[in-house]
Amino acid sequence: MITGDTDGWQDWTSRSTEIQPTTGRHTVFLVFAADDGDEFLNINYFAFRH
Repeated sequence: MITGDTDGWQDWTSRSTEIQPTTGRHTVFLVFAADDGDEFLNINYFAFRH
């Protein structure tokens, strides 16, 4: 899980995480959640690499 913020709407940072190796074909779900109704996410891109 990746947490934390960049302290500004235009202050960008790159985040990465490790996942367990697997074989076969799988569906990946990305879930974003916040406790309030404010805007909380601005994503430029996702990248998956092998």
